[in-house]
Amino acid sequence: MKCPNCGKEFEPRFTRKYCSPACSYEFMNTKKNFIRKLKTMAEKYGFELSGNIQKIVKAKLMMFGKKEMHRCPCDGNNPDRFCGSELCISDVKTKGKCHCGLFLRKDKE
Repeated sequence: MKCPNCGKEFEPRFTRKYCSPACSYEFMNTKKNFIRKLKTMAEKYGFELSGNIQKIVKAKLMMFGKKEMHRCPCDGNNPDRFCGSELCISDVKTKGKCHCGLFLRKDKE
């Protein structure tokens, strides 16, 4: 089995998903810091975050790794589409949500 954090091969045990406790901690800490960054970005643009934020961030981290986790998991080959990009912001403003569904437009009350 491959470790979701570092990609190292290891023998899985009953509940062990990572090659070491340090890798597990690093993976969770990276997720937490990225979610904090996304919340700040959402506030900056006046958006809301989806209820699926944990799943989307986990998918981004597993697909792209720590260095490129800002990329869109649905359109990963498009360098112009990432969290906070012009495409992302325009999608939220026109369609009500971004391409991956992470950012949502706040409805005027």
